[in-house]
Amino acid sequence: MEEDDEVEDDDEMEEDDESVASDTVSLSEQEAIDTATAEASGTVAEVELESEDGTPVYEIELVASGGAETEVTVHADDGTVLNTETEDE
Repeated sequence: MEEDDEVEDDDEMEEDDESVASDTVSLSEQEAIDTATAEASGTVAEVELESEDGTPVYEIELVASGGAETEVTVHADDGTVLNTETEDE
């Protein structure tokens, strides 16, 4: 039965981070980038549009000149910054 539990956990994880079509959200990718770069400085390294717990979000990864990476999570419909995480390199 433990194997079944593991499969269910994998399915739950897949549901948490599903891709979202850009034409189904209000915010454009560029607007999300503008919001993220206003929140944290750095060069855009990666942008992903996905669903977290049913909420469409842009995850923007920024890299500062010193190498620190910051991930800014922006709500894809209203532009609210939901989370900012910085990792020093």
